Amino acid sequence: MTESKLYEFWQSVVGVDEDESWSEPADLVFLFQNFRPHGQGVERILNGFWGARQMLPRLLEVYKATASGWDARPVAFDYFLVTEPTHIDDSRVEELIRSYLDKMKRMAEEINYRQTASNLSVVERVQIVRAQDAPHSLDLSRTEDLLYAMQSDFFSLTPSQPSELWLLEPALYSMANDNPLTYHLLWPLKAKGSSVEEPFLPYFELWKHAVTLRLDADRATAYIPA
Repeated sequence: MTESKLYEFWQSVVGVDEDESWSEPADLVFLFQNFRPHGQGVERILNGFWGARQMLPRLLEVYKATASGWDARPVAFDYFLVTEPTHIDDSRVEELIRSYLDKMKRMAEEINYRQTASNLSVVERVQIVRAQDAPHSLDLSRTEDLLYAMQSDFFSLTPSQPSELWLLEPALYSMANDNPLTYHLLWPLKAKGSSVEEPFLPYFELWKHAVTLRLDADRATAYIPA
């Protein structure tokens, strides 16, 4: 199936009646919002393409984590947010953070991003803050900036499994505007290109509990809804 036919196919699945056929990545933004709250029928987007069997359970977990806080308002293009998270112990949060940082450091080493690996190595302290709201600063620390750049470059530089599902990256990102979440959903297409097993799974577990993670020079801070 050609790329143009894929866009038209996905448009037909969601039944969007528009004057023009979908033809570019921007047309896929908010695609997965059409299957809220429980993801019923979303398998039709994936079926028949390489990696569908591995990607579908990940997608359904996103729907499950966000379903209870969703309401069917006229505006359907809401981001997937965990608004009613289940409790998670502080010790589990710290365990997940340390696992995530270790996996990110190993990914950085795989593509020889030494500065990123070095910066992650000195993040030794974990602070856990239970608060009503996490800080909403858009300013990234140097460590965060290096980490996000490394994650993006890792996906560009390492081998990937060819699949039509790569075209869905804009749709996956528009679910929550969250790069690590997007990479977790796409990981089945990338797994064979890395020796690091499920590097974004710890982040995803934090995300499902509405934990916001921020990194400073030597400290990781987790903000958990009170």
